[in-house]
Parts: sequence; C-alpha cells; structure tokens
Amino acid sequence: MKTNDEASVLIVGCAPHLMLAASRVFSQAKLTFDCVSTKRTLKGHRFARNFRQCSRSDLVGNALSAVKENSYKTVVLSDDRTINLVLDSNLGDEDKLLLLPVVTIGNFAHLSSKIGLSIIFEQYGIQSPDFSVVEKIGQLSDAVSKMGFPLIIKGDRSGGGKQTVDILNESDLSRVVAGFDFFPAILQRKVVGELIGIEAFYQDCELISFSYSEVLETTENEFSPSVLRHYHQTGSIDPSVLRELQDIGRALGADGFANISCIRTERNERYYFEADMRPTAWVAHSSYFGDDLALKIRSCLTDGTRQEYLTTFDGRYPATLDLPLFIRMKAWEILINRYSVWKYMYFDSAVARIFLRNIGNTMSGLLSLSLVRRSVRNVVKSLAAAAK
Repeated sequence: MKTNDEASVLIVGCAPHLMLAASRVFSQAKLTFDCVSTKRTLKGHRFARNFRQCSRSDLVGNALSAVKENSYKTVVLSDDRTINLVLDSNLGDEDKLLLLPVVTIGNFAHLSSKIGLSIIFEQYGIQSPDFSVVEKIGQLSDAVSKMGFPLIIKGDRSGGGKQTVDILNESDLSRVVAGFDFFPAILQRKVVGELIGIEAFYQDCELISFSYSEVLETTENEFSPSVLRHYHQTGSIDPSVLRELQDIGRALGADGFANISCIRTERNERYYFEADMRPTAWVAHSSYFGDDLALKIRSCLTDGTRQEYLTTFDGRYPATLDLPLFIRMKAWEILINRYSVWKYMYFDSAVARIFLRNIGNTMSGLLSLSLVRRSVRNVVKSLAAAAK
C-alpha cells in the first residue's frame, strides 16, 4: 500500500458508520486516503487511493505496514475496538504510537479507558463527575455507600451506552450487584443537566476545530447513540468552552479526532465525562451550518496553517439548527421525511452498502419473527388436535 500523495490520510477500522463519517470529511477536504479495514464499506470510494480488507487479527499489522511505507499526515483509528486491538497487540510502544491518536507513550493511559480518562481529568483540573474505581463486585456496595446516590456504573472499556447502568437507589444497587459483571468499572456521580456532544479535531495537542450540540434524541435510552441534535455555531456559545477544549487537548496529548461529551447543568457548569480519541458519526455535520471542518483540516494537514479564531459566526446560516443523522434512522422515518432528513442525506457506494446491510438485517429479523409465529401457530394447532 504505497502512495506518493503527501496529503494522504490512513483510515483504519472495523466500524462502517464511523469510517464513512471520517471519509466524508476528508472527501470534502479533497484529500485522498488509504484504508485498512475488516469491512468492505469504503472499497471503491472515489477518494480512496488504496483499500485493503483483512481479518481482525491482521488489521494492526497491515495498518502498521502502511504507516511505515508512507508519509501520512494523520492516521485515523475509526472506533474503540480498533484502538483496543492496537493497545492489546504485541507491538512495541513506539510502533503503537505510530498508530494511536496521541503524541506520547505516556498518553496511552486514557485510551479506551474510562478510569484512565477520569484520572487524567482529575490530575489536570478538568471539571468532571466525582468517581471511584471498582475492581470487583465485592467492592461495589462499599463504594456506593461512601459516594451516596445518584450514581452511574460503567465498564472501563464500555462504549455506545453498553455496560452502563444507573444506580439511583438501593433497589438499583441490588440489581447491579446481582447482574453486573464488567470489571474493572468506574462509579461516577450522576450529574443532572443537558447532554452535550462535541466533535473535536486536534493536531499535536492543539485544537484545530470543534462543533457543539445538545443531544435531543437517542436510538434507545439516555446512554445510547444520538439520532437528533441541536447544533450551535461556535460563535454563539460560551467562550469558556473553547478554553476547556484546549485544556482537554493538552491533558490528553490529543492528536486526531475526539468524541467529547459533557453534562451542562442549570448553572451552566460543564462536567466532562467522555473523550474518546476517534471520530463520531456526526463529524461531518458542521458543514450544514457554515463551520467547515473540512477546510480547517485541509489547511492544517497540507500546509500546517490553522485559523486564528476558532469560535466564528457566519450570518448566512442560523445560529442554531436541529440536525438528524439519517444513517441511524428507521426506514419509515426516512420515508416520511422526519426532521426534514432528506435535506441532510447523501449517497455514495459506502452509504449504499450500509443501507443494503441494514435492509438485509431488517428483513432477516422480520423473516425470523414470521417463522417463530408460524411455529407457535403450528404448535397450538397440534395441541388442539391432540386435545380432541
């Protein structure tokens, strides 16, 4: 996988939705990219110079070979699973650093680790929820007793709302003690307020771009991925957000995309609890309200320049805007143009593959349900016949 394009990017991953979002940003920036993936989603993409599909066990080795053969401006690991594959691999730390989205080996501690992230936030004075580390189930009751309700428990490497459970009272605690088995885990104070999603991009710890939105709707529950957000132009938000994000970038040694989340309270205090060093499925949405992430990334990666003012306002666009994520919406929602989703849809070969896969999964589920119903009817008929 050799390329002479000095502005090229390497995208590595197992998650089609996230690889698609990252590729859209680089496509808008007119930057070619190479791709190493366990999925064929980006195969044939018009901005993909080279594409290599491989097994999960070969993913890290193929990615490292590509990095050593080329002079990429940035490497994007699209998802937590891929980051974990690198962290858990037999590579030496220096080789891992070639792939991971941080600037030093010392920054590995917070990657894919909610415990590590909370410790870093505490060390650097980033406002975040109070927490306690729980190594095993026997420590949970004592930790809850010391902290007091309301709390949330999360598996250390959890993501997408999985392994995340409220502990609001003694009844919740009893259920968790009986059924939670994801340790080590982190116990966090549950902070009440609005859930804020931030898509940031850093290079060498410096903030290059970010977007800011409130989460309005999720796919399942409050911990699930979002499907509708209320975006703000960066020029219309509290200026202290910019300073906080700059502090976070330096604390994490950030060097790439970052999925940052916080809770904003009624007193306008922000408690940061998530900073995954990977893109989100929303990363290209800032283009819909004039904040062009692609332009900023192109300037940064091609000639090293960055915009002096990151919080700007473009009067040609509304200050705030509700935006849906069509790739996570149900077919009937798209059909009725819910949330005016048609305005925010785009199609290419990668999107088509994802849609075909989703349709196949839906049809398979319906078929399975139909077979179950048919089997139940047959059993009922047999029992009725036997009763006669």
